[in-house]
Amino acid sequence: MFSGFTIATALGAPLGTSISTFISWRIPFLIIAFLGMIALVMNTFALPNKKSQKEKIDISEQLRIFSEPHILLTLLITILGYGGTFATFTYLSPILENITLVKGKYISLILIIYGIAIAIGNSVGGKLGDSRPVKILFAIFLIQGIFLLTFYFSSVSLIPAISNIIILGLFAFMSVPVLQAYILTLAKDYRPQSMDIASSLNISAFSFGIVLGSFVGGQVINWWSLRETAIAAASLLLITELLMVIEAHLENQRRLSCSLG
Repeated sequence: MFSGFTIATALGAPLGTSISTFISWRIPFLIIAFLGMIALVMNTFALPNKKSQKEKIDISEQLRIFSEPHILLTLLITILGYGGTFATFTYLSPILENITLVKGKYISLILIIYGIAIAIGNSVGGKLGDSRPVKILFAIFLIQGIFLLTFYFSSVSLIPAISNIIILGLFAFMSVPVLQAYILTLAKDYRPQSMDIASSLNISAFSFGIVLGSFVGGQVINWWSLRETAIAAASLLLITELLMVIEAHLENQRRLSCSLG
C-alpha cells in the first residue's frame, strides 16, 4: 500500500507537468478529482464494515501514543528527512529548466526517470530495514544529504545533473517502508493499544515533510535562488542525522529493555 503511495507521489508530478506543458495546467486538477472519485467508490467495496464489530475504538487510548518521546522523535525525523527531499524535488522542474537549461519537452522524461528510481529505491528499502532500521536510516539519510549537496554543483551540467537526480531518486523514498515498519515496532512495544493510529502516523509525518520542504524551498528561492534549495535540503538532512544519533541511543535502550523482559 505504501509502495503505491510512493510511486503515485513520484510519477504524479512528471505526469502533471507533461499535461500542463502540452495541454493546460487546469487539466491535472480535473484528472485528480476524477481519480479521487474512483478511489472513493473503490474504498466503499474494499474497506471492511466496522459496524459489524462490537469492539469500539478508545480514542483517548489511541492518542496516548503521542506521549512516547521515542515515537515523537521518529516522526520528527520523518518530517525533517522528507522536508529535505521536497525542498528540492518540489522545484526540480524549474531547476532543470533554468539552471540545467533542459528544454521543457524533456523535463517530464527526466522526472519519469527520477520516479522509476524512486520506485526501485522504495522496493529496496522495504528489504533492508527489518533487522537494524536505525543504522539503515542513518546511512540512507547520510547518502541522500551528500548527493543533495552535490546537486548544487552538478545541476549546472546536463549529464552530471541527471546522474545526480537518479541517485537522489534511489535514496529519496528508500526510508519510507523502513520508517513505516519501525513506527509500528515502536508502537507495539510502547503502546500496543494504539496500533490503529500508529499505522497512519508515518504517512502523516511524511505529508508534513512535504509541506515543510516546499515552504523552505520557496523561502530559499525568494531570498536567494533555485540552486540554493539543494543546500537548504542538505541542511535539513544534516539536522535529521543529528537527531538520528539520539534515535540510536533510544533504540539501544529499547532493545536492552526488551532483552531484560
